[in-house]
Amino acid sequence: ASVADLPGLYSLDAPLDPATDEGIAHRFVEAALRGPRPLVLVQVIDGTQLALGLRLTREVLRIETPVVVAVTQTDVLRREGRTLDEQTLVEELGVPVVAVSAREERATSEVLS
Repeated sequence: ASVADLPGLYSLDAPLDPATDEGIAHRFVEAALRGPRPLVLVQVIDGTQLALGLRLTREVLRIETPVVVAVTQTDVLRREGRTLDEQTLVEELGVPVVAVSAREERATSEVLS
């Protein structure tokens, strides 16, 4: 299996300068979707900026490819007294949602499996 870690991408629909990090990521995703092998797209969303990330999620879900949403910064959410309702996100989005925390090494293996 191959994994590509791409720079931040905020839209699949917006016109982008192909020389920017976002333009490079966009072109990579488009090329990968045209490729012959199965693809799983893992969208990493900053849990402290969930609404911003979910805008891209709506666009990503229109693509007919498997998607997993990984939500980071869950330790920060807890420290701020906020919670992430993974089950509600799963039900609303219709795809797996995994809360991850690099500091706590939480759920990283779930994303990869």
